[in-house]
Amino acid sequence: MWMYYAVEHDLGYKGDQNSKELDRALEILKGATNLTTEAFEQFEEVLGKQKLLEGQTRVASSFVQSTNLSSEERVASQIQNLLDPENQELLSKLLQAHATNAVRVSQIASIVPILHDSLKKNERQALFSWLSKMQPKQNHKTIGKDFMTGSGKWLLEKPSFNEWREGKKSSILWLHGIPGSGKTKLVYSVIERFSNGNENDLAAGTLAFFYCTRNASEPERADPDEIMRSILKQLCCTKVVTPVREPLVSKYKELKEESDDDGVEEPPKPTCDECVDLIISLLESIPATIILDALDECDPDRRHELLLACDKIIQRSVNVVRIFVSSRDDGDIVCRLEKSPNVYIKTEDNHKDIKRFVLSEVGQSIAEKRLQAGIITEGLRKRIVDTLVEKSQGMFRWVSLQIQNLCDSQRIKHEIDVVEELGKLPRTLKESYEITYQRIQEAPTTSCRVAKLAMTWQLCAHTPLNTQEFITAVSVDTNATDPTGLYITLSPSQLFNMCRNLIVLDEETDMFRFAHLSVQEYLQERKDFATFTRGYRCKLQGDDYRTPLSIAIQSWDSEIIVLLLQKQNIDASLKEFGAEISLVIACEKEESKIVALLVQFEGIDVNARAGRGGTPLLIACQSENLEIITSLLQVKSIDINARDKRGRTSLFIACEKGTVKAVSLLLQFNVIDINAEDGRGRTPLSLACENENLEIITLLLQAKSIDVNAGRPLSIACDHGNQEIIKLLLRQKNIDINSSDSAGPVGTGTPLEIACKYGNMELVTLLLESKDIDVNAGIPLYAASQNGNLEIVTLLLQAKDVNINGKGLAKIPLASACEQNNLEIVKLLLENKDIDINARDHKDRTPLIIACEVGNLEIVTMLLQNTEVDVNAVPQVWARQQFDAVWVSPTSTALVTACGSGNMEIIQLLLRHKDIKVNTGDLTGDTVLLKAARMGNLEIATARTMLRKMRYT
Repeated sequence: MWMYYAVEHDLGYKGDQNSKELDRALEILKGATNLTTEAFEQFEEVLGKQKLLEGQTRVASSFVQSTNLSSEERVASQIQNLLDPENQELLSKLLQAHATNAVRVSQIASIVPILHDSLKKNERQALFSWLSKMQPKQNHKTIGKDFMTGSGKWLLEKPSFNEWREGKKSSILWLHGIPGSGKTKLVYSVIERFSNGNENDLAAGTLAFFYCTRNASEPERADPDEIMRSILKQLCCTKVVTPVREPLVSKYKELKEESDDDGVEEPPKPTCDECVDLIISLLESIPATIILDALDECDPDRRHELLLACDKIIQRSVNVVRIFVSSRDDGDIVCRLEKSPNVYIKTEDNHKDIKRFVLSEVGQSIAEKRLQAGIITEGLRKRIVDTLVEKSQGMFRWVSLQIQNLCDSQRIKHEIDVVEELGKLPRTLKESYEITYQRIQEAPTTSCRVAKLAMTWQLCAHTPLNTQEFITAVSVDTNATDPTGLYITLSPSQLFNMCRNLIVLDEETDMFRFAHLSVQEYLQERKDFATFTRGYRCKLQGDDYRTPLSIAIQSWDSEIIVLLLQKQNIDASLKEFGAEISLVIACEKEESKIVALLVQFEGIDVNARAGRGGTPLLIACQSENLEIITSLLQVKSIDINARDKRGRTSLFIACEKGTVKAVSLLLQFNVIDINAEDGRGRTPLSLACENENLEIITLLLQAKSIDVNAGRPLSIACDHGNQEIIKLLLRQKNIDINSSDSAGPVGTGTPLEIACKYGNMELVTLLLESKDIDVNAGIPLYAASQNGNLEIVTLLLQAKDVNINGKGLAKIPLASACEQNNLEIVKLLLENKDIDINARDHKDRTPLIIACEVGNLEIVTMLLQNTEVDVNAVPQVWARQQFDAVWVSPTSTALVTACGSGNMEIIQLLLRHKDIKVNTGDLTGDTVLLKAARMGNLEIATARTMLRKMRYT
């Protein structure tokens, strides 16, 4: 401190403007350094108490940033010329001393996580291995191998991108464009932007990303469950050597204990919905950025789950979460994202990237002597580049195909050939593939056969094959008569040439895959290729299938199949070929006549599974084909309760599709499990309520074995607000009007709680009329307070024995009303004699702390008028012990919180309170002075100092 007095003593400028500026600068510098020094001492004292909690890491990090006296240094710099050399040196020492304090705090902050980390590395590895084996970082590295530095700069400079990146509210940004337009590379550039950003920039939070792909060798990369598990894993912990964040640890331990009790080695993995709930809980303590590439390559039947998951995270996250997704313009995706902020990849946007790509690829093909043996004139090179750039329409994939075509030395042998080829380039990707496929068909017999076989394996194989297995499979010559010629010698490079690079080798996974999703889509659209692949699927089932029936099924000529099935001697052929395969295909193609004939075949297994694991009955219910359903139900051995991979029964699917006649048919069977739950805990009745299908609900309720509470149909009906369905359910004898399940994906909470949440006064009145209603089941009063519905709050408070303080659930009505700035509801609640004005919410905050946090002077005034208010309430540890790790809420005292928001009116109001203690801090070490130091707010510090002097004089 002697340095300040030395400066003040030595500098004798008292009259002129320069001396006034100097005095002001020194005052600012002096005040800020005083605050820094005292705050540092308080912070060090907290650490000395050995309460090294996770929340302190964030406090320390924020404090280190706040000690940067950039503004004061600028002021000092401006008056530097006014000082003589001696005083310049003195000022320099002053700034250096302040910087030393900042470094010391930084060092302390850096060791907090290490001291806090007590979870063993092998325990984390077991948890990680259980949760997800996906390798998004490895996928990112693979995609970045051929990434051109500087690509995607146009996207990062887009106003819409930067508005999303810098926004203060949770939001989603959608990048979309045509196939082959380089979306994945753009996503790579976005991930790099966040990965290599300023580590001190806390706004972006934790980064999690995933590259989806529709690839037979990696089917899990198209599975919403696997995708969300990977995102959850990345958000919970960045490295094996760092602590795993709550609430994942608790969930894992809970599931592990259950699996151990059941004698199961590994607990069940969380579903997509369960991951979303865990992510939302996790985001209570951290902000995050989530990036999903190629959403269109996710399983088409389930990708709506990913979109719904993104919506839930955006809507329910406490902290800011930014979600970035890329996809094509598929109808279902457009329907959900068209109103979101989005960037469409226009030709003019990526023109520079396309040009750089063309220059690079053409240059490489010349250097490698693939194009005209490397001998090419500058004029032709420029013509190739200009033509490809002009006609690319922003498609990188199209450019690659054209360069590949120009490098075909078997066809293009002279510069004139190149010029002619440039004059007849195909316009689209499909036309380009047509040309490539035609060249494959024109190749010699063996090359053509191997290429088609390789593409067939890629489309049909149910089990991924490694490189050697794949080459062995496509090397088989089924037409060979001599056993010595059964296999041909084949290398990967030969296979690439035969397939004309439509199939490539992924060295990271050691598996072959299509060069681009558009290749797979093109082949699937070709009628001749589709027939060939379906026939090959059939062939894989047996060695000899060359019978009239097998050939008819291979080409799927339904008229011939019907004629053959009507022959009396067809049984042997069916046994030889596989009747079950025929039945599954017939159900998939909705061939009612063929199904009716096949089910008469003696010994046929009508419950056989194929394709995605569905039985013929499940497939028929999915397609809503009543004729086929009727035919299958006539077979005595039919398993009417068989489930698909998502846990759905035939009745469930019929209810999901809304097929009333199918539901009626299925309910005629006494063995039907009418209460069977799917993988998400939904029953046919709860699903019918979700779909608001009154006719199906009526049918289900007529069944004797119906459980009217399974799947919580009443809560779901209340969630949708359908009065007719709700009244129908309330008339049921055993209905539980107070049922609740906090883990439910839809209709979470009791019926009354849901009605209060949506502000449905009519429904609230209807439910309160029931003699069995429990107004304290769930959190209806809290929900009504949070929704801001004064009328419903008033109605609930009139109920007998209503728990006005939240029944120990940390869902406090008064706290919620304060947080929502609802003065009328706060006043109404405070008038109740049973109100606990100091009740704490789930973050251990009192209503007063919350009111100070939101900055509502009127509510703070009203609360302080209550004689029971605890103006010095200190937040306690809000955490669960898990493997010696502690998760702490970053809440503060009312005064410290008010200082954080900088509201001087509230601060002065609190300081005037007779019971206020200005030096009381919370568990993270925050006091009024520390908060003022972090914010650089001299006014707050001065007010606090004056108050302290007044009380000691």
